[in-house]
Amino acid sequence: MAGLFSRQGEGLVFFWRSSMTKSASLIRFVLVVALVLGSIQAGKAAIDSVQASVVQHQTALAQAAK
Repeated sequence: MAGLFSRQGEGLVFFWRSSMTKSASLIRFVLVVALVLGSIQAGKAAIDSVQASVVQHQTALAQAAK
């Protein structure tokens, strides 16, 4: 895990493990970048899908109005 939870007083305090190696940091960074890029691609695909649906509905309305 990248971090640990520790009880101090009444609250939970989250702190980063200082012994994390450079390779573990690099792996975590690569995974975060991959997650962000995947989310962006998924968002673009969703937008394209909605746009295609709108075009289909507009076409159907135009044909029905004739």
